[in-house]
Amino acid sequence: MTHAVTPPDPADGALSAMTQRFMNGELDPVTFDHRAHLRVAFDVVRTQSFIEALRCYLAGIDVLVNRAGVPEKRNVTITIAFLSLVAERVQRFLCLGHSETSDECVFEAFLAANPDLEAGNALRTWYSQERLNSDFARTHFALPDRVNV
Repeated sequence: MTHAVTPPDPADGALSAMTQRFMNGELDPVTFDHRAHLRVAFDVVRTQSFIEALRCYLAGIDVLVNRAGVPEKRNVTITIAFLSLVAERVQRFLCLGHSETSDECVFEAFLAANPDLEAGNALRTWYSQERLNSDFARTHFALPDRVNV
């Protein structure tokens, strides 16, 4: 089931073209790689409340996995945990005064400051691979199973 998403006004330049296509359900799932996930996450958490960003992101992921014919790839735990981590990192990054001239420069600087996000292993600090790949994690938010002291 997909939900209509009301994105911020694209005229304000806050959203990349990719994020606009994601929110409109127009992206090709084949081209939506990890970096594309990061770009969309970066955009939505900067332009919306976290709850609205999460709703938008989940709806967009649903469209992509259903269009690709692989609804089993949807993973609620990874989506929520990943978006939460990106939101926290974006907030910290922007509070440090990063204000490069173009939105693309801001995104590239964000990735440079957060290499673990681009490497794709940022959640492993808190989650085992077994937990992330579990049936429960695919359909519900699973709390982390690794505790760092």
